[in-house]
Amino acid sequence: MKNILLLVLFYSIILLTTNSLSQTANPTRPSAADNAYLTEYGYSELEMGYAGNENGYNFPTLLKFSVFRKFEAGVLLTGLITDNGNKTRIGNPGFQLKYQPIKSDILGASIVGRITFDNSAAPIYTIYAAPSLQTKFVQIDFTAGTSLINNSSVYENQFFYALAFTPKIKMPIGVYGEIFGEDFSGSNLVYVDLGISYPVSSSFVLDTAITIGLNEGATDWIFQVGFTKTLFKFL
Repeated sequence: MKNILLLVLFYSIILLTTNSLSQTANPTRPSAADNAYLTEYGYSELEMGYAGNENGYNFPTLLKFSVFRKFEAGVLLTGLITDNGNKTRIGNPGFQLKYQPIKSDILGASIVGRITFDNSAAPIYTIYAAPSLQTKFVQIDFTAGTSLINNSSVYENQFFYALAFTPKIKMPIGVYGEIFGEDFSGSNLVYVDLGISYPVSSSFVLDTAITIGLNEGATDWIFQVGFTKTLFKFL
């Protein structure tokens, strides 16, 4: 409980000490699919949230910096606080780089490379592609890639994918639906989720989502709530 109260205080300080900015935030949470777009050039952006199920909870965090016009750097924690039902600890840290080779009004595409430092094993290496398609009625985001995970001193590939649909509706909120999954060590897990976002301002977006596992081995349900906020200009 003490850790959770400290986290709430930290969230409050972040929100109260950052100026209101006109730059449009680019949330990549809470969906499993990434999108092809970057944080506004010269700005930083923070994504934080809560994710919980019957087995525990965590507070995933991603701090993004758009340092060049086609590149975005990110510092992440799988959880500022992670609880698996038996132990509460700080999550695994990591770094990522996102490169956007294609950007147009209709089609965008990015490539993301990431390294996550597992507290109890060797680092996890991840690479994936994230194209986005804009139509008159819907935005479609697709993510597909692989992670190299150390399993009993041997690196194995974990393949993952996600396909998200965001209708372009004239409402104060945004909604999306998604199917995603992963294949690792012979286990094929499939999920669907439904999410809602609410832009408090162009630079501050709240979100929530519920995920349902579709097959044996998949987590039955996951609940998420969080936010994305443009923080400050550094260039």
